[in-house]
Parts: sequence; C-alpha cells; structure tokens
Amino acid sequence: MRTRRNFVKHLLSTAALVTLAACGGGGGSDDAGADVPVPDAKTGGIWAGTVTDNVFNEPQFFLGVSTDDGRFRFLSAETLGQFVGTFSAEGTSLTGGGIGVAPIGSVWLNNSPVIDVSMTGTISERANMSGDWTGSTGETGSFSFAYDAVYEKPSSLATLAGSWVSMDEFGNPDGSVTIDSAGRMDAQDANGCLYSGDVTIINATYNAYDLSLVVSNCGDFDGSYSGLGVLADTVEPDDTFIYSVDNGSFYIISEIVR
Repeated sequence: MRTRRNFVKHLLSTAALVTLAACGGGGGSDDAGADVPVPDAKTGGIWAGTVTDNVFNEPQFFLGVSTDDGRFRFLSAETLGQFVGTFSAEGTSLTGGGIGVAPIGSVWLNNSPVIDVSMTGTISERANMSGDWTGSTGETGSFSFAYDAVYEKPSSLATLAGSWVSMDEFGNPDGSVTIDSAGRMDAQDANGCLYSGDVTIINATYNAYDLSLVVSNCGDFDGSYSGLGVLADTVEPDDTFIYSVDNGSFYIISEIVR
C-alpha cells in the first residue's frame, strides 16, 4: 500500500508553539538557591516542524509521532524521507539515535538509502523540542518541532474497527483494509500484496498505536514489519488512520480512510 505524498498534511491542526512561563518566587526560604532536580520530560507527542540537512541546506517540513517509552518516527510529507529510532530525556536534555531513510529516489553520501543517525537536543514536555542530528556519513542537520494536542485524542480499538480503503500517491484507492474490534488487521493492495497483523493500544489516553504486520505475496517486500500509527480527522472525526512500519530494510508509510 503506497501513499500519496501530501497524505499527512491534514493530520495536524496548526501547531502552536507553547511557551512555558516560570512561576515567580514569593517569600524567602532557607532552601533558596539550592539546586532542584528537573523531572525527566515525557517524550510522547505528535509533532510538526522542520529538519535541515547540511548537504541540501533547505529546511524540510516534517511530521512525526513519539511515545513516552521513547520510540519516534518522523517523516517528510513531500519526500517521504524518515528518521526512525528511540530517544530519552534526562531533565530537559534529549539524546537518542536510530536510522535515517533518504527521500524517495535519493541516497546519502555513501550511496546508501539508509544510515545510522544520532541526535542531541532539548525538550519541553508536551510543548516543543529542538536540537541537532549527525549521520554516520558525516552529514549533519538540525530539527525543531512543536507539539500538537491531537496526541491527546484517546486511542481505541473499537474506534478503529471497520472497513478502510488505502490510497496511492495520487489519492486514488489502491487496496482494501479491515480492522476488527480486537485490533486484527488484514489488507490487500492493487499489486496483490497481502498484509496481516495486529494494531494494539500503547496508552489509551494518547493517540498512538503499535502495529505488527506480516507482508506476503509481495516479493522482496515480504517479511515482518513493526511501527506506529495515529488516528486523524480529515472530513469526519476518526476517518483516517496513518501508519509507518519497517522491517529494517523496507519502509512502508500508508494512509487508510473510511
């Protein structure tokens, strides 16, 4: 199931950058001036922002989802370039790494479509994050994201249950999908590729889903894939499910609609 390149532009409302105001101090205290540990920021969210690359020197618009256990998947809606991996927060300091997937039809400096990446930055919980990334090829760049409260839409397998249609890169139907009330997912696309697996709840409070899929009857793409999905409102509430999965070699980004 391929996806049209502008498929995620509707996912987020205009992402508002949240500024956190520090509380002013009142009367004095014997502990005034003592270092107070900063709680580790939660890393979960749905995000919108920009990523730069020192080779092309043009900011790209990226969207993404991350979980409170530190998994993240960020992608360009235009080029389908991706960053996938894990990060963690110590206070407001963010560190992590994973892989970078080059935009469709391009490669990194080592002529590979996939490289290792590391990242450092800062995060304000449920507000914003920014920092720098470094590729194993020596390529570098920066990222800056704002949080979107659509992450706070509760997740529900009952809401996902039903019949769906997958869309190609031109916005035309190219496959059928069913998800049952237990999260079982079965699909077939126009090329005859078969998809089966499970969608599971990570935390019912937040709009992020785990996916485990097996692709078959699809040649080189056959195998076990895993990733994350989010539920979006396009025309009607909860009418679009967007997910990104991979098997370490191949990466699938798909939009399915009711």
